[in-house]
Amino acid sequence: MRCPAVYPPDPTLGITDPQLLPPPKLVSRRRNYEHRPCPRCGQSCPRDRIFTRTLDDLGDPVGGRPRDIRLTYSQHHCTRCRRFVTADRSDLAAPKARYTHRVVALAVRLVVEDGLPNPV
Repeated sequence: MRCPAVYPPDPTLGITDPQLLPPPKLVSRRRNYEHRPCPRCGQSCPRDRIFTRTLDDLGDPVGGRPRDIRLTYSQHHCTRCRRFVTADRSDLAAPKARYTHRVVALAVRLVVEDGLPNPV
């Protein structure tokens, strides 16, 4: 059993060629619904299209493999408002973002811990 203070070495340390890095582990997440309420008028909107996108996420620190989330989500059309509404995906990532909230939080934490570079 590992102690919390003992960290395993990074298995990707010293790899300079990106082709030699381990492939990412694909994880599927779905936000695909047949009907969703319109945020403007509240009417039930049928599904119009289905989209798939890939989000970069933190990986397994022991195995050294990154993790990609393949997100499948639906777009709905409101006939009353004549608007297109997509399924809510804000629990995983910000709109139009490529990285998940966990990646952004880690990047911000590392910048705060390391400090910002001083302008010369």
